[in-house]
Amino acid sequence: MANTLRSPGEEAKAKSADAAAAPRNTGGGLGYSYRYPRNIVSWFFLARRHAYVRSILRNSMNLDLGCGPHKITTGSVGADLRSEKRPDVVCSVLDLPFADGSFESCTMLEVIEHMDMEKQRRALGEVNRVLEDRGQFIISTPNLISGLFRIVWWFWERTYGREWLHEHVGMISTEEVQEVLRSLGFEVVTNRRIAVFDRVLGAEKRPA
Repeated sequence: MANTLRSPGEEAKAKSADAAAAPRNTGGGLGYSYRYPRNIVSWFFLARRHAYVRSILRNSMNLDLGCGPHKITTGSVGADLRSEKRPDVVCSVLDLPFADGSFESCTMLEVIEHMDMEKQRRALGEVNRVLEDRGQFIISTPNLISGLFRIVWWFWERTYGREWLHEHVGMISTEEVQEVLRSLGFEVVTNRRIAVFDRVLGAEKRPA
């Protein structure tokens, strides 16, 4: 894990090396230090989503994509495009600065819907590349099957969630996510609805 960078520059190399040196999660459990928002609605959905993801995430060297200011586990390597969120590595999911097969697992929670279709496929292809064979991938996205979600979200992004107005440029159904994953070499093993409005998929990278 010490040399997972594809040399995009010395500064990025140092960040990646530090992130790769993060402690592995062992049998002692998956460390967690998430600071939930004060808004009770956001708190409810984040708490439910994270609790389920952490219940199925293997003890492994995990890459948490789009992690924001808090990672899904303290031992994960957090990656985010926004430097102000202070991730371990600042990078785009479209061009991950890690060598092939660098990680045993990867989480991408509520990220895919912020990209158009072309970028979605490219991002998932990058996930496949940096995962080792039989590596675990957990992805969550809004549950488009629920008509109630569409109604609630319309009001949410125009009131309490104004920061997300028009951010969901690539809303994608669970079936479409599964189709793309399978075409890229993943085997979908779990598909669960969380708190009505979320869908969480678990997949494994098939050996080449």
